[in-house]
Amino acid sequence: MDNQASDGAWEKAMRGEIPWDADACAQAMEWYHRLVHTPKDDWDLSSEKTLRLQKSPSAEPVTYSFNMFAAPVQFAKYMGDRYKGIEASSHAMRLMKIQMFLEDNKQALILDGLVREETGEPEMRNELLRALCEGKYTGIKRGADGSIGHEYEYAVVVAQAKALLSE
Repeated sequence: MDNQASDGAWEKAMRGEIPWDADACAQAMEWYHRLVHTPKDDWDLSSEKTLRLQKSPSAEPVTYSFNMFAAPVQFAKYMGDRYKGIEASSHAMRLMKIQMFLEDNKQALILDGLVREETGEPEMRNELLRALCEGKYTGIKRGADGSIGHEYEYAVVVAQAKALLSE
């Protein structure tokens, strides 16, 4: 894939324009939850994850090894094994945005009837997960450095989830 096509795909991922199947997302969430609640002695550490970079055409390539005892590295490997190319990055980023959205809005989502917390762990309705997996990031977040990031907008997500409830 050439850089222009790659850049276009990355921009789509950054705006949330690459949807993800809600069942596959739920499986990834469950996998990560199991991972962080499993002693690290029982993690699969058999495959080393490395990245080989060459800073310039005349420079010797440098190989970096990732810490396989870090949960995000294990998750990146899991996503890389399940998805190829931009989908792996897009879905991993979407899952992070979903987690942040749930953390930031848990009480409001409970009041709106889209999340319940009976066992100590928040449990979301399938319609909310679908809205988060299929919807674009409609909110804009400006960083201190002037960068622009895309994020979920609460009112839009809730409207999408409630529309799915009424189907």
